[in-house]
Amino acid sequence: MSNKIHTAGGGVAMPGLNHTAGLGVAMPDEIHIAGIIVATIRSHSESVRTALAILPGAIIHTSAEDGRMVVTLETMSAPATLDCMDAIRALPGVFNVALVYQHAESAAAMEELIS
Repeated sequence: MSNKIHTAGGGVAMPGLNHTAGLGVAMPDEIHIAGIIVATIRSHSESVRTALAILPGAIIHTSAEDGRMVVTLETMSAPATLDCMDAIRALPGVFNVALVYQHAESAAAMEELIS
């Protein structure tokens, strides 16, 4: 069973992510940011990169020639982060997804200006 949700526009949405940010829809109470390492089989690295590029809330920061990628995920809850990690793990060619760091904070605090 896949955690992917195919949208009407043909894109792929992931559960627990705010796909309506900026569209006048209520924002989440919390924001969860997770740093993960995605390890892929070299021959599948490009297809995994393509899948991650369309995953809302995911950013690939760097990748290595051996198929490892440093990725951040931004979700609305810890369970949503785990759902996204499971969906990434289920992609063809992915053999490991490791959580390196996770931070949660209220959405209001994330909007405050730092002086």
